[in-house]
Amino acid sequence: MEQIKLGSIIEKYKLSDDIITDMLHISDNCNKSVTHMLAGRIEKEVEFPIDSLHSEVLDNFKNYFDEVFKSRLQNGTLTVNAAWVNFQIENEYNPLHRHDNPYHQSFQLTSVIFLEVPNIINNNKFPDGYLQFSNGNSNTMEKNDHYVLPEVGDFYIFPSTLNHIVYPFNGEGIRKSISINVSSEYDN
Repeated sequence: MEQIKLGSIIEKYKLSDDIITDMLHISDNCNKSVTHMLAGRIEKEVEFPIDSLHSEVLDNFKNYFDEVFKSRLQNGTLTVNAAWVNFQIENEYNPLHRHDNPYHQSFQLTSVIFLEVPNIINNNKFPDGYLQFSNGNSNTMEKNDHYVLPEVGDFYIFPSTLNHIVYPFNGEGIRKSISINVSSEYDN
């Protein structure tokens, strides 16, 4: 696990090839569109079955609470509010957005898991296809933005209030990722 501090803390995990292969197989059989509920300018965004999430994925969310909030997670329970797959193709993107729900009285996290990344997304084409985290702070004494070159198996967890954007790319292929929103009550 790697920690990135950007006002908020972003944790990066690496999922095994077996988990990624399984999630790819499940995602290819998902068909309930959720595009109308999301910020993305992506044609195919489909619900991922919450009951198909691997225990390792959920354990990483619990680990975030343990590491960042020093075990403030109440009774070790998480509620998975939503999970969906983004099938991003050429010229599609996700504008600057965040996932928080101001009416939900609990702590909220979101995440991205990279399942498939076309070869056209690489260091030579920055920022095409990159994920950018932005804390919106103009303080020159702090790091304000962090760019992520997506790699298969990378799993990022971060507070739902953290702004982020997914850049479009030009070329063939699908940038396939799963996003998961969770919430939990926590001790003060």
